[in-house]
Amino acid sequence: MRRETQASCFVHAEPAAIFAIVSDHEGTAAWVPKVEVVKLLEPDTPKNGIPALRRVTFKPFGWGTIEERITAYNADAGSFSYTITAGMPGVRDHLGTFQVSPAEGGCTVTWSVWFEFNPWIWGLGAGIFVRTFTGAMEEGLATLANQHV
Repeated sequence: MRRETQASCFVHAEPAAIFAIVSDHEGTAAWVPKVEVVKLLEPDTPKNGIPALRRVTFKPFGWGTIEERITAYNADAGSFSYTITAGMPGVRDHLGTFQVSPAEGGCTVTWSVWFEFNPWIWGLGAGIFVRTFTGAMEEGLATLANQHV
């Protein structure tokens, strides 16, 4: 059972500066309020590029800790993608993508995510989870935009 979500915002800053922020994994907690900490797990790989592996610990509100691998990274295009590798039972597949695009007076940040849920585990809960996750994405992007007004 596939579910998709997307959130975006306009930021009054240069695209390269905002891409540096959203692709700095260990800095994620500074702009995504639901994230407690992000720790890079393989110091011998590129810090924020392919194939960095990160552990994301969420603040207590029903989510725990997951691990994600960076699967695509292009600083020139202002984009990177990641997939969950551990910590989310019942998720068969997942892909998250950030895209920072130039816009007049700043840039647009788009965060897209799709999940492939095991329906026997998630059932109707998948829709609730995605709505909650979308709220966390929107809150994070609003925080990012407000930090650059």
